[in-house]
Amino acid sequence: MSTPTEQDSKYPFLKVRKDKDSILMGINPTNKHQHEMIKAVKTLNTVQHAMKGMLFSLNSSSIEPFQIDMKTAISNFSSLVTNQFMVQVYAFEYDTHNKSLKVNNYFINHPSEEKNYNIYNIFDEILSFSYSSIKSWFDNRDKFTTENFRKDLLLQFQQKNLDLKSIGVLINPLKIFQEYKSGVPISEEMLEAISKELGKRLVEMNLAKEIPDHGLILLKPAEILEHYEAASEFLNEKIIPSANAEPVQRSRLDKVSLEEKIYFSLEKYPIRTAKYSAMKAKEIKQYKSMNPKTSTYPGSLCVETLIRLEDISEDKYQLQWKEDCNKIKMDFKKNITVASNKWSKLINFISHSEAIEFHPELWKELIIDKDLLYTQWQMPKGTVHIFTGKEPGMI
Repeated sequence: MSTPTEQDSKYPFLKVRKDKDSILMGINPTNKHQHEMIKAVKTLNTVQHAMKGMLFSLNSSSIEPFQIDMKTAISNFSSLVTNQFMVQVYAFEYDTHNKSLKVNNYFINHPSEEKNYNIYNIFDEILSFSYSSIKSWFDNRDKFTTENFRKDLLLQFQQKNLDLKSIGVLINPLKIFQEYKSGVPISEEMLEAISKELGKRLVEMNLAKEIPDHGLILLKPAEILEHYEAASEFLNEKIIPSANAEPVQRSRLDKVSLEEKIYFSLEKYPIRTAKYSAMKAKEIKQYKSMNPKTSTYPGSLCVETLIRLEDISEDKYQLQWKEDCNKIKMDFKKNITVASNKWSKLINFISHSEAIEFHPELWKELIIDKDLLYTQWQMPKGTVHIFTGKEPGMI
């Protein structure tokens, strides 16, 4: 466990005085309500409560015991935060009933010295609770379609403000936190640190991909390809026609397009690939990077999405191809491995011209398949390939 000094350096925004330090400095709560508020925060100020999201939160229910209105409560909590009796922290919270994600505020301070944990441990548990809330939302949410994502791509291309305060395919924790207002001061440095840590954990656990300068994209495995393809279509329909107005950029993009055309027209067995859309996106990004004034530009969300999702989308295409091959293999074997079929159906004769229509890898797998017997006859008009089941009906 980190020492307090190390944690002070890691979390410099947790500026809260211990009780004895406040007394020595002559800093005291200014009224009875503030004394009650400090006591209420301390009562819930445990690691166990932090793990469950049960720390003190400023809302209409929590201030009822103080018998004051919300405006007065906000004023007093603001004073307590300013005078470093406590600190406010934002966290994500999962609403199981509505299957939604929301932001909540929590107040923490130093636990009593006899506890075997400190304010930094409580803060760490709030981070973990926030991450777990996002994961719960991610695991239980309905399947995303590409409709809203296409709208985001278009808005960003038109340089209009995206609704990043909402939770969807693309989320930006920092902007969501900044949009949320409890009325009590909160450190911007803290919000940035929380957002950065949440993003790091989500990426490390393969729940999200970072889209530089835009936020995080959270997609389930079954949603990745359709969103990649939506971005690819948008690139070809909107961004490239606009980019072609620049001669240098057009020349670079034309080169990639020619390579793509050659692949799909001359390759006898073309496999779907994420390669060319990503190559175009990288060319656009490289060209735009020559202008260092801004890292975002019309279409940068689409461009970065294609670059970030290229590898995982390529893996998906390869997996799809293998599944298609397996289906073809199963269909190929279906008749010749069923013992009840007529003998004429238990043997498959394939001419050489038909054989070369199979993808070489698929053909090789059929020849060495453990359930099939393979041989070939040399006939006057060419080679005939022959397949039958080794043990019909036993597969």
